[in-house]
Amino acid sequence: MPKTLLRLLTFAALLLGLGLAALLWIRERLRAPAPLQLDAAILSEPEREIPGRDDFAGDAYAGHRLRRDLELRRELVPLAGGPPSTVAGGTDDQGLLGSGSRGLEIPGPRILLLGDDLLTVSAPRGEDLPSLLQAALRETGIGEGTTVLAAPCDEYGLLHYGLRAHTLVERYQPDLVVLCVHLGDDLAALADPRLPHYDQHMRLASPDAAAEVPIPLRPTWQQARAPAAPQGFARRLLTQPAWLRMVPDGLPWLDDVTTMALSVAEAHTAAARAGLLVVLIPSAFDVAPDAVVAVAADPLDELRDPALHERPHAILLRALRDRGLAYLDLRDDFAEVDAPASLYWSDGRLAPSGHRLVSRELVPRVVRRLRAFD
Repeated sequence: MPKTLLRLLTFAALLLGLGLAALLWIRERLRAPAPLQLDAAILSEPEREIPGRDDFAGDAYAGHRLRRDLELRRELVPLAGGPPSTVAGGTDDQGLLGSGSRGLEIPGPRILLLGDDLLTVSAPRGEDLPSLLQAALRETGIGEGTTVLAAPCDEYGLLHYGLRAHTLVERYQPDLVVLCVHLGDDLAALADPRLPHYDQHMRLASPDAAAEVPIPLRPTWQQARAPAAPQGFARRLLTQPAWLRMVPDGLPWLDDVTTMALSVAEAHTAAARAGLLVVLIPSAFDVAPDAVVAVAADPLDELRDPALHERPHAILLRALRDRGLAYLDLRDDFAEVDAPASLYWSDGRLAPSGHRLVSRELVPRVVRRLRAFD
């Protein structure tokens, strides 16, 4: 082949490559979501106080949420043993995990993260799941403005997540909602009469059973307000099996309420044309039962039946599959760690290593879900 022709072909290939690169760049710029501009009024809305809980504010749908501009410091002891650590954190001026002023312009893509006390102030700032997830997602190239908006709260369960989404999905218009479900007690939290319109929710889920069956309740806020201690954590973690024992195997109520709670979250995300991903996070008892029992003042032998701890997992999987919802089950990932107890603090919250594990497994799933809804 003549050298002149070879040079021309090389030059043409180079131009073609540059042209394709330019088209891809333009396409990505056109696809980049416009920043969301929030109404400044959300920063001045009065917060309703919750008697006995200065960390909570009232919520018209979920019953309660974390207050805005909240500062928390927790003395946490590793479940695997070792010296205690002080972890500081809190919420920003919008009531989301963070600090200071978030600003009223929220870039995208936006991921809304909901969960319970498994995630609240249990890792240093920058090492918590929302921070790790946001940093990792920005590195994937799906958007340099990718923002993770995290609104977990103590005393939440599966139904709280869907009800809290009622407000937050409309406000932040996320591209994806991620529900971090704690297998330790999120089903027991379904039976929480403090929820607004609780009776209507129960009748909606199972009209016949809800009217006839007395629903066992979780400890009240007043009982749970005492400082967390290792033995208190173990007893609380073993409360869900005790509660499940009171629900007969043949009763469809628990399956019905679980399905209803997922339906609430699904309805709010679908109305906003957002994706939904449910993440199943095991409790410390699921993957490190010996470590939990070791810190328990009362071993509660009758509650350490593996079959009882399997029920929440089985019920959730059945409900997720029946509704065709996307989910990520992390039980095996946690169990395969050399020392699973190292993933938790002694009060049941995720330790920094637990946050890292969840983030690592979650990133590829979030990327796939965002691209599926692109």
